[in-house]
Amino acid sequence: MKEDISDRLKYDPSNVKQIFPDINLRLHCCHYWMIMEWECTNLSSPFWRLYYNTTGDAGVIFKGVTTVLHKGQILIIPPNTPFSTRLKGNVENGIGERHFRRKIFSWDELKESQNSIVSDHLFIHFNLGLPYDLLEPGIYTFQVRERENKLLNEIKDYCINGDGTFDFTVCAAINGLILCLLDEIPRNLWEMQMVDKRVSNALSFIEQHLGERLTNKTFADKANMVENSFARLFKEFTGHSIQQYIKRKRIDKSIILLQHTDDCIEKIADECGFSDRHHFSRVFKEIKGTSPVLYKRQVIF
Repeated sequence: MKEDISDRLKYDPSNVKQIFPDINLRLHCCHYWMIMEWECTNLSSPFWRLYYNTTGDAGVIFKGVTTVLHKGQILIIPPNTPFSTRLKGNVENGIGERHFRRKIFSWDELKESQNSIVSDHLFIHFNLGLPYDLLEPGIYTFQVRERENKLLNEIKDYCINGDGTFDFTVCAAINGLILCLLDEIPRNLWEMQMVDKRVSNALSFIEQHLGERLTNKTFADKANMVENSFARLFKEFTGHSIQQYIKRKRIDKSIILLQHTDDCIEKIADECGFSDRHHFSRVFKEIKGTSPVLYKRQVIF
């Protein structure tokens, strides 16, 4: 029987299965502030940072190299990149970390700050999810072209005049800016070290279930392996035992919540899988060297 061409056109003519990466872009904050002091050392966070300044003379230092922030360049810093900051004109007084900033309320303020040591500062914090949050640490710089400039102006205008409730259009502009910049990063840098599928499945499961009780047996069973064998495999690829890794990921999540929400310590402890506030505080201090309460008071952007 002769095949009806119209029937064939109803179906996908390709026999190749298409696979798309799961890019889970999550925005944590977007602010446009004026910074008067910005002297910080050895910053490192579990989220990405985007920085853009047009005035002043602020700089970011990574491995001894200073990158100055200016209107022709955007900076993106991947998670867990240790870096320091400075703002020219500030006087060193032995304090390891100083930052003083406020919201920008009008475009006129920017004109008045042109010849001042203060600096305007747009910053966006976000995550992409695994494995993209594992990009090689460093300071990635991008030129501001017409496309980026249009998006930046739209974002800054909303930060100045908006009410803090970001609508779809502004969120689309923020997402668009981030993705068009990340697209400029060489493709080979996104090709992370190959991880055993059983381990990558475990990493994804941990990311999605941090608030739950997670035992080694849970992961061994999912990988169809005995506990000791999977524990050795996991440590071989991550450098941490399963429980050490879970502990650090819970602290990473708590840092994001401490910096970007008004949640109380008890709620954060529960959401991150700690038995209570005291357990959370003990583990947080073990890893970060300070308590969650003090960290929140000293939180930096």
